[in-house]
Amino acid sequence: MIQPVQMGFWQKLDTSARNSAPAAVTILFVLIGVIPLQIPLYGPVASLLPLIALYYWVIHRPDLLPFSVVFGIGLLHDLLTGAPIGVNAFVFLLTAWIILTQRRILAGMPFLIVWWAFAMVAALASLLEWAAYSAIHAEIMPVQPAAYRVMITAALYPIPAGLLHMVQRGFLLMDRN
Repeated sequence: MIQPVQMGFWQKLDTSARNSAPAAVTILFVLIGVIPLQIPLYGPVASLLPLIALYYWVIHRPDLLPFSVVFGIGLLHDLLTGAPIGVNAFVFLLTAWIILTQRRILAGMPFLIVWWAFAMVAALASLLEWAAYSAIHAEIMPVQPAAYRVMITAALYPIPAGLLHMVQRGFLLMDRN
């Protein structure tokens, strides 16, 4: 009778660290988004940085970014940005669900289509956030800041997406001989 190979402590630790990379990188994007930097146009884009990571990981490794983690990241984002508790958690959850429903289509598409789809997802997420803020404040909030934020974030999408691709190749696809 052949005995199954038991994973050693270090192998388990390595696997756990690799599997936590999507959540850790998304949290890092949240943290980068709340750092007050003196970079032109950074402020409007900063709050959508976690959305880029969320979009990327739900397409490429949804098994490593479950809804419970997405919810927690949204709550962390709310706490760090001073947003009403639950707004970004709700927006992130709904956005992750929408991306997941389209994952099979997006995973096989050329980068330009994935980029275009991100712009649509970012617009939808910003619309949801805008509607939530309008409801909370009981008045229609200006839509221009959200529109500019979507346009700038969509234009910058290839840079963080490229970094996320490197993380995926470096941590999740490495040969573990």
